[in-house]
Amino acid sequence: MKLKPFVYIFLLALLVSCNSEQKKLQQKITATEAKADKENIESATALAQLYEEYAEKFKEDEKTPSYLFKAAELYQNTGAYAKSIELFSLFTQRYPENEMAGDALFYKGFIYENMLGDVPQAKAAYKEFLGLYPNHKMAESTRQNLPYIGTLPEWTKDIEKKSKDSTSEIQAKDSVSVE
Repeated sequence: MKLKPFVYIFLLALLVSCNSEQKKLQQKITATEAKADKENIESATALAQLYEEYAEKFKEDEKTPSYLFKAAELYQNTGAYAKSIELFSLFTQRYPENEMAGDALFYKGFIYENMLGDVPQAKAAYKEFLGLYPNHKMAESTRQNLPYIGTLPEWTKDIEKKSKDSTSEIQAKDSVSVE
């Protein structure tokens, strides 16, 4: 029975230390946000890492979904596409009911399609997006564009043909003038 006060003191100390760590990390994030140049890869990556650290340590905190989403966006903007996809996926797994979950899944498809050129993965992400968030603001345009992902519009085919024809002409002229 005499151990109960010690247990309570230990639990209280543990709670205070956790809050202290959380508060310190929050302050570090706030300071980094204030001075971060999100156009600079190193600066943006450092901020993304802080957001990610917070999201891992304090999964249940109300700020965590926003920080996780911001980290994924920053990684996308710095060209760390695999990391961005990983965090957008984690976001939709942890917070499927969050108002930004549909955005996260849409961006995952967008990165696969436009940044990585991975058409099968893009289509899979977009189909999952439409299945889970059929009334999302991007759902209708995604439904309309899904059949055309991975295909080139006709006007780009004309440009490619003209470019090849021009290249062939130049190469033919060069070979004649060299002789």
